[in-house]
Parts: sequence; C-alpha cells; structure tokens
Amino acid sequence: LVFDENDVPSIGFSGLEGWGDGGGSRWRARIVHAASSDLSQWSEPKTFADAISPNQEAAASASGVFVGGDLALVYEVRDHLFVRTGTYTEGLALTDVFTGTHDYVLASDGEQLHLVYHSVASEPNNSSRMVYRGWTRQAGWSDRVDLGATTAHHTALAIDHAGNVWVFYGTSTSIRVRILKPGSSVFEAERCIISVSGDDRASHGWLS
Repeated sequence: LVFDENDVPSIGFSGLEGWGDGGGSRWRARIVHAASSDLSQWSEPKTFADAISPNQEAAASASGVFVGGDLALVYEVRDHLFVRTGTYTEGLALTDVFTGTHDYVLASDGEQLHLVYHSVASEPNNSSRMVYRGWTRQAGWSDRVDLGATTAHHTALAIDHAGNVWVFYGTSTSIRVRILKPGSSVFEAERCIISVSGDDRASHGWLS
C-alpha cells in the first residue's frame, strides 16, 4: 500500500500458480489505484511483472514507493532484482544479481529513492554483500555501492528527520550500520552496533 503526492492510495499484489508438468510456476504482480475519494471505486489491475519458470518458483515479493510523482516498483525474479521507476508502463531501469526472497528495502526522502539489497559476492568463496543504490529522475541510478558483508534476512533501512540514510545489515555474530549524510555521495565508515552472543546465534537475525 502506497500513497502518491495527492494522497491517492495504490495497492500492489502478486500471485503464484502452477505451470506445466515439471514443477514450474507463473508469477504475476499487479497494481491498482483508488478511482474515487471514498475508495468505493478502483482502477482495473495493471500487470507490471509476469514471469514463468519451467522447474522452480518463478518469482516472489513485490513492493513500491513514490518518489515525488514517480512510482518505483521492485520485485525478485529467479535470483535477480528488478526495479521499475517512473510509471509501471516504462521499461526496466535496474537489474542486479540478488540473494534472498525478501532481502531488500526501498524508501524515499521525497526527492530520491534509496534502495538496499542482498547481492551475491563477486568471488565464489566470498561472503554475500549489502548493496546500496540511489535513484532520481534527473540522474537515474547511482553506481553500485558495496557496504559490507551480510547474510540472509539481515536487511533494514531508515531515513531520519534530518535526512540521514541508515543502512543496517550483518552476520550471525554482529549487526552493523553505515550512514549516508544529506548531500553526500559517500557513506560513513561501518560501525558495529550489536555483537550477538553465542547463545543467540542459532536463530535468524531478522532486521526490520
């Protein structure tokens, strides 16, 4: 559920169905918006993603946020992260290798989109990485910023009232944070904010 600059709500939703005889699936994501002020009427659903896999789950997880008047929609298809920006009728703006069904967060400060996600490592024996990218209509996508080592379900993002972007991530032994100050293109150095005791390391370190 997201609201545009005129407080009109839009709802994104997705569904998975069986496909073929080999354990495949088809996944589709759609969006609707309110067509009346009392919410009694809604637009026809618009499909913004449609994926088929012959032998596995085709895709999962879709969400969105408004950046001014621009709608950004993000979803995962077969280990790749996709983001549409502008409107859902435009072409794909970003595709990147991705790890984790829901391991991404996007937020807007009103002028810029901030996206963090769990990406596979560039080398086979290295750990997975927390990655940041920003987007504006004027400049498009920023370069990929590698923030640090991470593991599954360790992904959180927040923007405070001063405009600082806080990115939280970590491993089974620690939770870490890096901060992007307003007007800066470089994150501050990584800081460890929580060391996880041995007794707690059997559980997932879910962040939100």
